Amino acid sequence: MDHLFGFEDWNLNESKKTVKRRYTENYPAKTMYSGARVRKAIFDAVGDGTITEEEIQKILTELGADLRWHKRNKQFFDVSEDGTYCLSARGKYVNAKIHESAPVIFESKEEDEAYDILQDLLGEWDPSDLEMMDMDQAMDTVDSYGHKGSKAKKIAKYLFKMAQSGQFESNNG
Repeated sequence: MDHLFGFEDWNLNESKKTVKRRYTENYPAKTMYSGARVRKAIFDAVGDGTITEEEIQKILTELGADLRWHKRNKQFFDVSEDGTYCLSARGKYVNAKIHESAPVIFESKEEDEAYDILQDLLGEWDPSDLEMMDMDQAMDTVDSYGHKGSKAKKIAKYLFKMAQSGQFESNNG
Protein backbone atom coordinates (compact mmCIF):
# COMPACT_ATOMS: atom_id res chain seq x y z
CA MET A 1 0.00 0.00 0.00
CA ASP A 2 1.31 3.46 -0.88
CA HIS A 3 2.00 5.87 1.92
CA LEU A 4 -0.44 8.74 2.09
CA PHE A 5 2.11 11.29 3.24
CA GLY A 6 5.80 11.74 2.56
CA PHE A 7 8.32 13.09 5.01
CA GLU A 8 7.77 16.59 3.61
CA ASP A 9 4.11 16.50 4.67
CA TRP A 10 4.80 15.83 8.35
CA ASN A 11 4.08 18.67 10.72
CA LEU A 12 6.80 18.69 13.36
CA ASN A 13 6.36 20.72 16.52
CA GLU A 14 9.83 20.89 18.04
CA SER A 15 8.96 23.44 20.70
CA LYS A 16 7.70 20.77 23.09
CA LYS A 17 10.08 18.96 25.41
CA THR A 18 9.01 15.82 27.23
CA VAL A 19 9.99 15.53 30.86
CA LYS A 20 9.67 11.99 32.19
CA ARG A 21 8.93 11.83 35.90
CA ARG A 22 8.95 8.10 36.66
CA TYR A 23 8.97 4.96 34.60
CA THR A 24 5.53 3.52 35.22
CA GLU A 25 2.12 4.07 33.68
CA ASN A 26 0.93 5.68 36.93
CA TYR A 27 3.30 8.59 36.30
CA PRO A 28 2.97 9.62 32.64
CA ALA A 29 5.43 11.94 30.95
CA LYS A 30 4.64 15.64 31.00
CA THR A 31 5.15 17.81 27.97
CA MET A 32 6.48 21.30 28.59
CA TYR A 33 6.82 24.05 26.03
CA SER A 34 10.38 25.26 25.63
CA GLY A 35 9.12 28.71 24.68
CA ALA A 36 7.18 29.43 27.88
CA ARG A 37 8.18 33.04 28.32
CA VAL A 38 7.75 33.38 32.10
CA ARG A 39 9.55 30.16 33.03
CA LYS A 40 12.31 30.88 30.52
CA ALA A 41 12.83 34.41 31.85
CA ILE A 42 12.96 33.26 35.48
CA PHE A 43 15.23 30.28 34.73
CA ASP A 44 17.57 32.49 32.69
CA ALA A 45 17.70 35.04 35.52
CA VAL A 46 18.50 32.36 38.09
CA GLY A 47 20.98 30.48 35.91
CA ASP A 48 23.32 28.58 38.19
CA GLY A 49 23.16 31.25 40.89
CA THR A 50 20.46 32.67 43.08
CA ILE A 51 17.74 35.30 42.79
CA THR A 52 15.73 37.20 45.37
CA GLU A 53 11.96 37.34 45.60
CA GLU A 54 12.04 41.05 44.71
CA GLU A 55 13.91 40.27 41.48
CA ILE A 56 11.37 37.57 40.63
CA GLN A 57 8.52 40.02 41.29
CA LYS A 58 10.20 42.59 39.03
CA ILE A 59 10.53 40.06 36.17
CA LEU A 60 6.92 38.95 36.60
CA THR A 61 5.60 42.53 36.47
CA GLU A 62 7.72 43.29 33.38
CA LEU A 63 6.21 40.25 31.65
CA GLY A 64 2.70 41.01 32.87
CA ALA A 65 2.47 37.58 34.50
CA ASP A 66 0.67 36.54 37.65
CA LEU A 67 2.74 37.61 40.65
CA ARG A 68 2.10 34.26 42.33
CA TRP A 69 3.84 32.34 39.53
CA HIS A 70 6.86 31.35 41.63
CA LYS A 71 4.62 30.11 44.45
CA ARG A 72 2.63 27.90 42.07
CA ASN A 73 5.86 26.56 40.57
CA LYS A 74 7.78 26.08 43.81
CA GLN A 75 8.89 22.57 42.79
CA PHE A 76 11.46 24.28 40.53
CA PHE A 77 13.08 26.24 43.37
CA ASP A 78 14.87 25.76 46.68
CA VAL A 79 14.48 28.68 49.08
CA SER A 80 17.36 29.38 51.43
CA GLU A 81 17.04 30.82 54.95
CA ASP A 82 17.90 34.33 53.74
CA GLY A 83 15.01 34.21 51.22
CA THR A 84 16.98 33.71 48.02
CA TYR A 85 15.82 31.26 45.38
CA CYS A 86 17.96 28.81 43.47
CA LEU A 87 16.97 26.04 41.08
CA SER A 88 16.07 22.74 42.74
CA ALA A 89 17.18 19.43 41.29
CA ARG A 90 13.90 19.29 39.35
CA GLY A 91 14.35 22.89 38.19
CA LYS A 92 17.86 22.16 36.96
CA TYR A 93 16.61 19.06 35.16
CA VAL A 94 13.76 20.92 33.45
CA ASN A 95 16.08 23.84 32.60
CA ALA A 96 18.58 21.44 31.01
CA LYS A 97 15.81 19.68 29.06
CA ILE A 98 14.39 22.95 27.77
CA HIS A 99 17.78 24.35 26.74
CA GLU A 100 19.17 21.19 25.15
CA SER A 101 19.94 21.90 21.55
CA ALA A 102 18.48 20.10 18.59
CA PRO A 103 20.87 17.78 16.77
CA VAL A 104 22.53 19.08 13.63
CA ILE A 105 20.96 17.44 10.58
CA PHE A 106 22.76 17.54 7.26
CA GLU A 107 21.38 16.95 3.80
CA SER A 108 24.11 14.62 2.59
CA LYS A 109 26.69 12.15 3.85
CA GLU A 110 29.44 14.37 2.48
CA GLU A 111 28.21 17.35 4.49
CA ASP A 112 28.05 15.18 7.61
CA GLU A 113 31.60 13.94 7.01
CA ALA A 114 32.82 17.52 6.48
CA TYR A 115 31.29 18.52 9.83
CA ASP A 116 33.02 15.58 11.56
CA ILE A 117 36.37 16.58 10.02
CA LEU A 118 35.81 20.19 11.11
CA GLN A 119 35.12 19.07 14.69
CA ASP A 120 38.36 17.03 14.64
CA LEU A 121 40.29 20.05 13.38
CA LEU A 122 39.13 22.16 16.32
CA GLY A 123 41.50 20.18 18.55
CA GLU A 124 44.46 21.06 16.33
CA TRP A 125 43.60 24.48 14.88
CA ASP A 126 42.51 27.75 16.36
CA PRO A 127 38.95 28.69 15.23
CA SER A 128 40.22 31.93 13.67
CA ASP A 129 42.71 29.88 11.60
CA LEU A 130 39.90 27.60 10.45
CA GLU A 131 38.00 30.62 9.13
CA MET A 132 41.11 31.52 7.07
CA MET A 133 41.26 28.04 5.47
CA ASP A 134 41.43 28.12 1.67
CA MET A 135 40.06 25.52 -0.74
CA ASP A 136 43.47 23.88 -1.31
CA GLN A 137 43.93 23.36 2.45
CA ALA A 138 40.43 21.91 2.66
CA MET A 139 41.20 19.50 -0.17
CA ASP A 140 44.52 18.45 1.42
CA THR A 141 42.78 17.89 4.77
CA VAL A 142 40.05 15.77 3.20
CA ASP A 143 42.70 13.76 1.32
CA SER A 144 44.52 13.12 4.61
CA TYR A 145 41.31 11.57 5.96
CA GLY A 146 41.42 9.03 3.11
CA HIS A 147 38.75 10.41 0.79
CA LYS A 148 39.45 10.41 -2.96
CA GLY A 149 37.85 11.57 -6.18
CA SER A 150 34.56 13.41 -6.56
CA LYS A 151 33.45 12.50 -3.03
CA ALA A 152 36.59 14.20 -1.66
CA LYS A 153 35.82 17.32 -3.71
CA LYS A 154 32.28 17.49 -2.32
CA ILE A 155 33.49 17.02 1.26
CA ALA A 156 36.20 19.66 0.74
CA LYS A 157 33.61 22.08 -0.65
CA TYR A 158 31.40 21.60 2.42
CA LEU A 159 34.40 21.80 4.77
CA PHE A 160 35.53 25.05 3.16
CA LYS A 161 32.02 26.53 3.34
CA MET A 162 31.58 25.55 7.01
CA ALA A 163 35.00 26.89 7.99
CA GLN A 164 34.40 30.19 6.18
CA SER A 165 31.01 30.68 7.82
CA GLY A 166 32.31 29.74 11.28
CA GLN A 167 29.80 26.86 11.47
CA PHE A 168 31.42 24.92 14.28
CA GLU A 169 31.36 24.55 18.01
CA SER A 170 34.59 25.29 19.78
CA ASN A 171 35.64 22.53 22.15
CA ASN A 172 38.62 24.53 23.37
CA GLY A 173 36.60 26.50 25.90
